[in-house]
Amino acid sequence: MLETAPGSGEYEESNSNTWPGENYVFNPNLSRCEKGSTLLWDSETNAVLLEASTSDTCYVYFDMYNSVKITEVTTSTTYNSVTLTVASEAGENEIAKYYFTRNDGPPKVCIPKRAPHPKSYQHYRPCQ
Repeated sequence: MLETAPGSGEYEESNSNTWPGENYVFNPNLSRCEKGSTLLWDSETNAVLLEASTSDTCYVYFDMYNSVKITEVTTSTTYNSVTLTVASEAGENEIAKYYFTRNDGPPKVCIPKRAPHPKSYQHYRPCQ
């Protein structure tokens, strides 16, 4: 069952033979099996796992969510540096941190500083 709009609590049956994509998340609270089997989401394989000791009929629910959106990227350069300014909007959740790499190096972690708009961020702190 797929939620029809973020936070609506209304679901439609899906006839797809694949799990939903990026804008959906497994809902373990609504997903259930008639004979008590357990449903789990495996984020590594993007699949639902069924733990059952007998044949069972199960209902799998996915909630729709708004994901983070990058709204603008600007660059400025000097003779020995590049500055990237990224404007983004949070989706359902706050943007807690973001990652970037340079020249295929190890990922750097950055903590955003809240900008004036409650769901918009700009980076001002040094990255780790």
